[in-house]
Amino acid sequence: MSKRVVITGIGLVTPIGRSHSFWENCIAGKVGTSQVENAVFTYANSFMGGQIKDFQISNHYQENKLTTIGRGSQLLYDAMQQCLNQSNTNIDEIAALYVGTTMGEASLDESVDHYFNGCRVPQQLRERNEKQRLILDTLALMTTKAIPQYLVGNACSAGNYALSHAYDDIMSGRSNTVLAGGVEPFSAVSLLGFKRLNALSKNVCRPFSKDRDGMLVSEGAAILQLEELEHAKARNAIIISELTGIGLSSDAHHINIPHPEGSGLKIAIENALKDAKIAGSMIDYISLHGTGTQKNDSIEARVLNDLFDNKAPSASSIKSMIGHTMGASSAIEAAVCCLATQNNVVPPTVNFTEADPECAIDCIPNKARQLTVDYALNLSAGFGGTNAALIFKKYQ
Repeated sequence: MSKRVVITGIGLVTPIGRSHSFWENCIAGKVGTSQVENAVFTYANSFMGGQIKDFQISNHYQENKLTTIGRGSQLLYDAMQQCLNQSNTNIDEIAALYVGTTMGEASLDESVDHYFNGCRVPQQLRERNEKQRLILDTLALMTTKAIPQYLVGNACSAGNYALSHAYDDIMSGRSNTVLAGGVEPFSAVSLLGFKRLNALSKNVCRPFSKDRDGMLVSEGAAILQLEELEHAKARNAIIISELTGIGLSSDAHHINIPHPEGSGLKIAIENALKDAKIAGSMIDYISLHGTGTQKNDSIEARVLNDLFDNKAPSASSIKSMIGHTMGASSAIEAAVCCLATQNNVVPPTVNFTEADPECAIDCIPNKARQLTVDYALNLSAGFGGTNAALIFKKYQ
């Protein structure tokens, strides 16, 4: 008998709230981006971004050592604990952990300036924990069990790739219960990198709006518990949604520019539909990659119109509210798909002011919509051509 993979827990930390408040604010169209504060490079404070300014790990947990680990590990710890609490699962029951990230609080070992002047970066400019410690620091405070752990670095598709690995673990019979998702602490290095690419918005993110002027760097975390259906039923778990199809591709067109025809993203969507054994017409909602840049949005819209014969399903980009959380983005958006199938309501693309003929899709402008969602498609397209499409189904 073919296995089925269901979602039994979700943990979220975002600029518009943690798990329950996130969904309420997401449906309300709340904008969580604002002026950057306290960046390690003061120049970054002149930009807008998606910092979680009210996040203090000590407000939620009593573990004293949590204040000694990096912000990325703190965000991950919070998302994992929320997920495990919702699913009523002990961490020692988890077979593996897959976490997507891009910057991952990598240490700023040496800048070009410091390198050529033969000195080390001052301690105050160093991040709290290095990328390779991101998961280790988190798990060390949760369990003494040696849980297999994997850091997935597929750029802005990392969260979806992490979920894909977890899905494969369960479908292959290697595991019954796996945690997967993504995390990204706010990074001034990332922000300044996108500034050099002229990809940052001056104010707010306006995906698919004609006057869009770029993305906003953000932070956040999302962890989902994936579980084999019979295993979940045996312990009377509450099932939120079902993951039914995975599509991955790499177009390898350019390090930071999407393929002009969106060929890689198109292949990923086609593969996901094939894996889920459904026709494109059965998709009810699409969570878009939707960064708010001119090229990304127009190419993504073109792909959807090509695949769905100019009748693409209703779709939206929550990056308009929370900014671009990099390695965590597609995991947060996967959670949105799960919640949409559970609640039959879909979030809007806010800050939308004017339709763009180059983006001729229904992007659910500015106001959430009641919609029966039997199937939801989650899209991500990262630097280097890493594309991923995941299909979630209403559990019945």
